Amino acid sequence: MPRFRSVARRFPRPVMALIVVGLPLTLVGCGAAKSLINNNLPTVSNALQLDGQSVTGTVNGSRATISGNGTKEFSFANTTINQAGSLAEIKHSQKLTRSVTVTVPTGETLPTSFQLRNIALAMVLSDRQTNTGGDLEERTFAATLTVGSTVTFSRTGSDNTYTAINAPAFGDLVISGDRLTQFRNIVTGGGSPNQVGLRLSFDTDDFTLPNGSTITFTFTEGKATVKI
Repeated sequence: MPRFRSVARRFPRPVMALIVVGLPLTLVGCGAAKSLINNNLPTVSNALQLDGQSVTGTVNGSRATISGNGTKEFSFANTTINQAGSLAEIKHSQKLTRSVTVTVPTGETLPTSFQLRNIALAMVLSDRQTNTGGDLEERTFAATLTVGSTVTFSRTGSDNTYTAINAPAFGDLVISGDRLTQFRNIVTGGGSPNQVGLRLSFDTDDFTLPNGSTITFTFTEGKATVKI
C-alpha cells in the first residue's frame, strides 16, 4: 500500500452509512422488484466522509507544464451495511468546492487566474484482518478519480481566494463484483479504525503559478447510490 504523510483525524460518523431498509428477501431475486427498489433507494450523502476535508498541493517543477500534489490520511470506524450480501453496486460521486486558496513564495505576485488540468484523486482504504491461517494481513482497496476537464480559477477581490465557474466534479466511482466484496469487507469487518490515504494531484503552467506555490482544495457534495 502506498504510504502518505499523516494528518490524522477521527470521524464520529461511519464512513459508509448505507441504508437499505425493509427489503423483502423474497423480492431480491426478482428483476422487476429490484428495479422498483433501486429507483426508490435514497442517495447517501457524504458516503466516504470526504466532505469538508482539505488537501494542500504544492506546485513543483521547472518546465512549462508542472505538477503538484498533496496528501492526507484519516481514519474511520467499522460500520454495518444493511442487506450487504444483496448489494450489487455502489456508485459514488464527489466534487471539489468552487473556491481554492493560493499562496506564492515571498517576492512573487498572485496571478489574476490560472488553469489546472489532470486533477486526480488517488484513494487507498486499508484494514488489518485475520486470514484463513490465523495471521493478520493488510487488506486494501484502491481507486482513482479524475476531473475530465481543464478548470480555470480566477481571483476574487484582493485576497488569495480563487473561484471556478463550476465546482470541479470527479468521474463516478463504480464499485461492483469482487471489488465490492473487497470494499465491504474492509468497511464492515477486521480491525477498527480503518485507514484512508488520499493523494490529490494536478498539472498547471509555471508562467501563472511559480514553483513553490500551494493550492488548498476542499471536498464537497459526496453522494452514493446503491443497487441490489
